[in-house]
Amino acid sequence: MSKRSTKTKSGGSYEATIKNVSDYSLQYFGHMKIDTISSSDFSKYWVWRKSNFNRTNPTNSTLVRERTCIRSLISFCIELGYIQEEIVIPKPLTETISRRPTFSKQEYTTLTRKLRSWVKEAEGKSYFITRKIFHQYFLILANTGM
Repeated sequence: MSKRSTKTKSGGSYEATIKNVSDYSLQYFGHMKIDTISSSDFSKYWVWRKSNFNRTNPTNSTLVRERTCIRSLISFCIELGYIQEEIVIPKPLTETISRRPTFSKQEYTTLTRKLRSWVKEAEGKSYFITRKIFHQYFLILANTGM
């Protein structure tokens, strides 16, 4: 593997993810032998991990990526004979996402009316085109239920 940082689809780097995993996982599991770690230990780890972080609270997608890296480590340990069977690592518990309900008829009418005037107020052709595209994009998303 090259020394260059390999980028993920979302623009992050695998090296950063692996660093986070090693930092946090080793901090939590460092005193345990790998063949004594169980699924229940990982459930406790996710709770611990959500309250122990350096800068920002980890998102659920961050924890899922860490889980993927830890599972790779477990597979590697099985291949080398350090552990006999795969450890089932539960997914981190996710918070329920409270999404905003759809627009009311009055809100939809207000938005579409304001968007039309916003497009007309554009100064310059490039701004007009950009706003017109956004206006059409909004209408497509709103009218198809996306």
